[in-house]
Amino acid sequence: MASEQTQEVSGTTPEQKSPEQKAPEQKAPEQKAPEQKAPEPKTQAPKAQSPKVPANAAGHRQILVVVGVWTLRVVLGAVFVYSGFVKAIDPWGGLFKMEEYTAAMGLDLPRAIVLIGASLLSVFEFCLGVMTLTGSFRRLTPVLVCSFMAVMLPLTVWIYFADPVSDCGCFGDALVLSNGATLLKNIVLTAMAAGLLLVNRRQPPLFYPSLQIWVVVWSGLYTGSLVMAGFNSQPLIDFRPYKAGTALEAPEMPEPRFVYAKDGVSRSFSADSLPEDDEWEFVERVEPKAVEKPGTLAVFDSDGEDATAELYEKAAGNLLILNVPEPVRHSISRSIQANMLFDYMLEHDGEMVALVATTHPDEWAEAVRARYPVYTAEDTDLKELARGEASLIYVSGDTIRWKTALTAVSPEALSALPDDDRRPLDRVLGVENPKGELYLLTAIYLTLMALTLALSLFYDKAVLHRNAQSRKNKTPNGKE
Repeated sequence: MASEQTQEVSGTTPEQKSPEQKAPEQKAPEQKAPEQKAPEPKTQAPKAQSPKVPANAAGHRQILVVVGVWTLRVVLGAVFVYSGFVKAIDPWGGLFKMEEYTAAMGLDLPRAIVLIGASLLSVFEFCLGVMTLTGSFRRLTPVLVCSFMAVMLPLTVWIYFADPVSDCGCFGDALVLSNGATLLKNIVLTAMAAGLLLVNRRQPPLFYPSLQIWVVVWSGLYTGSLVMAGFNSQPLIDFRPYKAGTALEAPEMPEPRFVYAKDGVSRSFSADSLPEDDEWEFVERVEPKAVEKPGTLAVFDSDGEDATAELYEKAAGNLLILNVPEPVRHSISRSIQANMLFDYMLEHDGEMVALVATTHPDEWAEAVRARYPVYTAEDTDLKELARGEASLIYVSGDTIRWKTALTAVSPEALSALPDDDRRPLDRVLGVENPKGELYLLTAIYLTLMALTLALSLFYDKAVLHRNAQSRKNKTPNGKE
């Protein structure tokens, strides 16, 4: 009994101990509970489904984006660079073309304003082309291209229907397009500009962002220098028929044809094959038109008679031509200079003539006190022959040797010469080869662009290294 009471007091019995001893066995499932989470990876199964197809599609899409963006950049950029370049090397041609536009629009602007506008247009087009080509200023550049085409496209529509000028002058004399071809070109360029506006930011630029302003600076200085060099002398690259080295050729005059009729049938014969049969009856003589080739020039004397043969006869020796397409702008100071050149040519077994776009050459010669023969020609032909308000063309052996603007010749160059100086005239006048200036300016420009690109690549590597180091410092193993 005592033992039973003791068990009751302690509150335990043999039967009660057994469950307590088995209690840990009942908690075993609780320890295995984490093992029930094994099925959870099944929820990640969709992430591992067919990984290759989307990756390939994304890769193809990326390739198309790269090709598309750079195709738009290269095509648009090349067109603008070429257009700006050919205008910059021939600023007088751009001036004459822009004056045609202003005249067609009824605008009477000072020549200085028109010249500044033509020069700035060439600089703007070239810089815009370089910006597009290199992907510089990815936001601004497509906006500028679209804005420019928004002006050019309506203008070419007007040119196509109104036909105020024979060609737009988009590419100077290097590439002459019809008004219809110009309209089609601008439609395509406008569509490409709109596409570039949408996708240009999807590809990185060629130059580091903080250096892109120098790309514009170098390009602007380069084209501005080309404009100044071409304006003070002659086009740095001459795309016209009368470039240096071209032989002056008189227009070919085909033999006349003689028309005879017999039995109601008419036939034409040459002078060497006239019909001997008396049944042929003479009808008329047909004078063919002269066949003009590149490098031909028709001139007339003060009486209106054709003096082309006389001019080409002089060109067989040593001939200096004073070219004056705009006689109203020929000042007295230039006339004195021209007379000094005439005296020099006489002393050195040469001749000198003036070609003037006027219908009254005698009156013009008297007004400027010219001591040299004066001939007339069409102003358009004289503007093709050489650029500038007045220019000099040296011809020997029927071939154009060099050309320069009269304003580029120093008046002191002739007055200070000794009597026994036998140097060639181009040496005396200091005439330089225009291509030499072009090569020098282009070499400087390309060098500056190459240095900027090298600095840009250095910046890119420095930024990549800094970003990689920053990511490394953020990892647990990279913590100091």
